[in-house]
Amino acid sequence: MTGKDRVLALLLEADGEAISGQEMAEKLQISRSAVWKSVKALQKEGYRIQGVTNKGYVLLSESEKLSEAAIRKYLGKKYEDCRLCIYGEVASTNRTLRELADEGAKEGTVVLAKCQTEGRGRRGRGFYSPADTGLYMSILLRPQMEISDLMMVTAASAAATAEAVEVITGTETAIKWVNDVYAKGKKVSGILTEASFSMENGSIDFLIVGIGVNVLEPEGGFPESIQGKAGAVCQRDQCPEGIRNVLAAEIIKRVLLYYRTLPERTFYPSYKEKMLWMGEKIFVHTADKKKTATAVGIDDRCSLRVRYEDGTEEILRTGEISVSHPDR
Repeated sequence: MTGKDRVLALLLEADGEAISGQEMAEKLQISRSAVWKSVKALQKEGYRIQGVTNKGYVLLSESEKLSEAAIRKYLGKKYEDCRLCIYGEVASTNRTLRELADEGAKEGTVVLAKCQTEGRGRRGRGFYSPADTGLYMSILLRPQMEISDLMMVTAASAAATAEAVEVITGTETAIKWVNDVYAKGKKVSGILTEASFSMENGSIDFLIVGIGVNVLEPEGGFPESIQGKAGAVCQRDQCPEGIRNVLAAEIIKRVLLYYRTLPERTFYPSYKEKMLWMGEKIFVHTADKKKTATAVGIDDRCSLRVRYEDGTEEILRTGEISVSHPDR
């Protein structure tokens, strides 16, 4: 972390209590002048830091800006080895993290951005990623697993994201197979898992789990093309303070927990419970058509079992489903 971030970390740890410039200087092994400059820089960024006579500095409230110090506050010591890389604007967090992975970045590296100019979803779709209203992040994993287990990583990440949204905002969530998170009937989060394979032996080199969450509805609403299906996890006047930092930490913790316990399928009960449209009529989309079916259930590897109108059944390991409308 930069000196400014380290000062912010101490102010966050103080939890609303004043901490003197001298104490911060001693803890960080920097000059009091450097502390003062860091405080001024943080204030310019929007942090409400007040000087208290004979006591020092106090952080009055958390900014909505993404901050490594704030995220680490909520991550806790168990996940302190995670490398956090925060950017103002990127084409996509998955693309940026792939570059870091190719350079040897370790498992648990996380890229976060305030906005994406080319955010991507499944099946080549875009993911609308305006500044300061969403959470856009990617997590690097270097698993030792069979290729057939990749779907479970995606499903586990969906369960982790849905649970994190519920815990932080109180908003009830559901999951559309395979990995879209819904709230109040609209999509609030999408997950794109991408793999890199070794050409020598066909094994998995690394996985990138990209997660986008619509935290707030953008000013003026979502673009017309997605207005009917995109939603946000909370209203502007009802969001917890510093929600994007809190939510980022909660998602990281839950994704890594489920990933590390993947053989035990600890995520599965939650994933199954939150599954949308079980027992309902759905559309199964293939490359050139859609077929009407009933969603029967999911198996222990998170594949979807469907029954077509002629009575035949199929296990879907990949693909796309919808109800009522092919784009839903």
